[in-house]
This record gives sequence, C-alpha cells and structure tokens, in this order.
Amino acid sequence: MGNDRAAWGTIANLLPSCLPQVPKYNGVRLFLPAFPFVAIVAAAGFVWMLRPLQRWADAHLAGAITAPAKKLALLLVVALLIGPLVATAATH
Repeated sequence: MGNDRAAWGTIANLLPSCLPQVPKYNGVRLFLPAFPFVAIVAAAGFVWMLRPLQRWADAHLAGAITAPAKKLALLLVVALLIGPLVATAATH
C-alpha cells in the first residue's frame, strides 16, 4: 500500500469524526478504523527520517563502531523499552 493511500485512509477515517455536528461519544471506537492507516503513516515517517541518518552514519562512521559499542547500544535500547513493556504487561 502506498503512503499516499495510507494518508488518504487516515484522513477519510478521521475527518468525519472531527466535524462539528458529529457527537463525541464512544471514545476510541470512533478512531479504531483509522489506527492501521496511522501506523502505516508513522512507519513511513520513521523510515523517511532513518534514511538520511543511515547515509550519514555510513559516510562518517564506517568501521568506527566496535562490537562493545553495538552491545552498549543494544543494552540502551532494551533499557528504554523495558519500562513501557512492564507497564503494558501490568495493564493487561
């Protein structure tokens, strides 16, 4: 699915809920159909931001990243993700 289709899917699902005459009840159920499209748009934005960083890292850090640095980076990622994972597990 193209990014333009995902953007239009997001707009088509969210716009009717944003109109002034639409009642604002049922909470998240109004937005459930839009969540897959929002996820696709978010992933596309992440990739769009990641590509220039990857090119810069390839040009400036070629061979500079050692095995201990990779292990440290992995440890930091796990440390950043453990809090939200524990909170999600406690909720469910």
